Amino acid sequence: MTDYVGDVVGAARSATQSTPLVPIALAGGMDRVLIRDTIEVVTAFAQNDRISLGKLPSKAVINPVSSVIWFDDMGTSVTMDVGSTASENALVAAQDVATAAGSCLFYKSVDVAKFCKPLWEVLGLSADPGGTIEIFAKLEGADPGTGTITWQIIGQERL
Repeated sequence: MTDYVGDVVGAARSATQSTPLVPIALAGGMDRVLIRDTIEVVTAFAQNDRISLGKLPSKAVINPVSSVIWFDDMGTSVTMDVGSTASENALVAAQDVATAAGSCLFYKSVDVAKFCKPLWEVLGLSADPGGTIEIFAKLEGADPGTGTITWQIIGQERL
């Protein structure tokens, strides 16, 4: 029988050091609310308008279960992408927001292999730009009607 350890925390703990350092964003740390906000979408919104969900540290490790976007009926054939300017649908791709009282995970379209990665890697950037990265939700498919979008992003910065 073979025992395996995780690639991130397990590997660091298995290192030859007697007390290997593991970033608190990966083990032993407490997640916190990085952003929690809401917006009332009004008739002035048009197709492809963007909502800034906030600026997150490029090294943030996002909690893939607790980070959620909620929405109510945005109108027939309206979808939502979430990502950065460099990759507009890296986090959420074509989420149907045409039905009332829906929600999706902030990392809905992210491969599970990237869940422990810093935000810049999740977004597919080739190098850490440092500082913060602005995240947008983009409403597509048709002119959105009125409605509410609320979000919370939970995690912590990886040191």
